[in-house]
Amino acid sequence: MKKYLIVLLCLALTVALPVSAQKLVELYKKGTIRLVADKTFAQGNDWNIAFRAYHDSIRGRNVGARKSLVLLPDGSVIVNNTYRNFYTKFNPQGKFVGEFNLKSTSGKVFKNTEPVLGVLNGNTLYYGIDNPGNMYLTDFKGKWLKTLKLNFSADQIIGLPNNKLVVTGNSSNQDAIRNFVEIVNPVTNAETIIWEHKGPGTKAMFESSSTSKRPIFQYNYHFKTGGFISYILDFGGSSNIYMNPIIANSGNKILLAFPDNGELLEYDLNGTLLAKKRLTWTREAVSIEEQKKSLREDIEKVKTMKMVIPGTTTEELEETRQKHLKEMEEDLGRITKTLPRACLSTVIKDSDGNLLYFEYPEKKDANLFHVWVYNNGGGFVCESKFVCEDYDLIINPSRMVFRNGYLYSLQNAKGVKGIPMRLVRFKLMAE
Repeated sequence: MKKYLIVLLCLALTVALPVSAQKLVELYKKGTIRLVADKTFAQGNDWNIAFRAYHDSIRGRNVGARKSLVLLPDGSVIVNNTYRNFYTKFNPQGKFVGEFNLKSTSGKVFKNTEPVLGVLNGNTLYYGIDNPGNMYLTDFKGKWLKTLKLNFSADQIIGLPNNKLVVTGNSSNQDAIRNFVEIVNPVTNAETIIWEHKGPGTKAMFESSSTSKRPIFQYNYHFKTGGFISYILDFGGSSNIYMNPIIANSGNKILLAFPDNGELLEYDLNGTLLAKKRLTWTREAVSIEEQKKSLREDIEKVKTMKMVIPGTTTEELEETRQKHLKEMEEDLGRITKTLPRACLSTVIKDSDGNLLYFEYPEKKDANLFHVWVYNNGGGFVCESKFVCEDYDLIINPSRMVFRNGYLYSLQNAKGVKGIPMRLVRFKLMAE
């Protein structure tokens, strides 16, 4: 069971909120919001068939549960299946329709595909970026329309009201690792950087013998037979790595929220910076003493850790261990300042354009959510909480999508036999 804190930022484009937005804000003000499954939705489905890839695993780790959903303009639902090249379709009433593939104009099925991420222009699906840097655009049946070339890895890709895309990406070479946010025009493939940060490159991470140049709390090793192992010390969601912002869109604004320091940047849809603000729920920093204590505990773990990597000799694995231990001991002397602790885990937009900012969880004990609501760009409104009894709630924007006041979600039902995952439509009800 997990406990999360939620912060909602309601961004309105006019002085008076529209009636629908007023309804949601008033609901949030009630204090406790119960998520209740709509019993009329998704009835009669055989979930063992609809979610047949649920038990997929790679190297013993479950990947079938990493499904995500996208809503189409008519209320139909597409569910992505991780590491599979097919997509699962449900009609607006939640009835399982079947599966479809991404296809070329000649009808050839693509063997390797990325998840559907959203809808552009009301009629086009856009997908994640694959390893060669392709982003495919298709119709609602998966027929290929266009390919965009984006030569980087992406964390988030969000469609904007002007039918452009805003993307958080990263790229690396020997000299630097770049984290950035850019706007992509799918018509011209033009890219406009609106925020960027550079850090040490792969040379400093893997090849530098200088302690001062190696990023603190990062331990890497290149194997002689190829490949590498990377170990990063994390302090409850904090580390020395510069955290990418979490991006969101509400109305005619793009918002960047930084988990490490609570900074909030507002841009217009063209990427012009409008304002700098700060989230008010930042957490107490990780002290020097806490960092050293955690590092010493990890040193002891690494000393006794069983290391087994296929194709790697016992001697080289031990060499890896000794390299990590040496660098960890060095880092005990490099800890000279506090670290910001992550204050933000994710963002979900409701159907009225309000942005729900979830605080980073501090405890793991219940599906309980504290809510703060802001209106008109930052005014405090209320505190509330979400509760759910019938499902093991997982808070993730790729698994929770609002539409017309309902919350569509992929969640695991409690106490069921067979595949537990369900496509559920929640009603938000005040207690």
